[in-house]
Amino acid sequence: MKDDDYRLSFLHGNYITLTNLTDRELQRIIDQRLSPLYVSVHATDPGLRTRILGRKKEDNLIHRLEALAAGGIRVHAQIVLLPESTTERN
Repeated sequence: MKDDDYRLSFLHGNYITLTNLTDRELQRIIDQRLSPLYVSVHATDPGLRTRILGRKKEDNLIHRLEALAAGGIRVHAQIVLLPESTTERN
């Protein structure tokens, strides 16, 4: 998916959510020093993030950002603000 391709983030500055990034790909980014990455942050709470992004499985964005930082990868983050009704449970 083009919107979440870390290679396009590194090469062209496309913002990604890191939702479909495997542990192996995360390590590859660190090993190859693909820096900086551009990341859209919709939420850091795993449950809320799952709901907002329409995912079936929770992911831990904070863990991934910490791993990238520990590996020397710079992250340019954009905070995505959503209307309150978007984050409310039905």
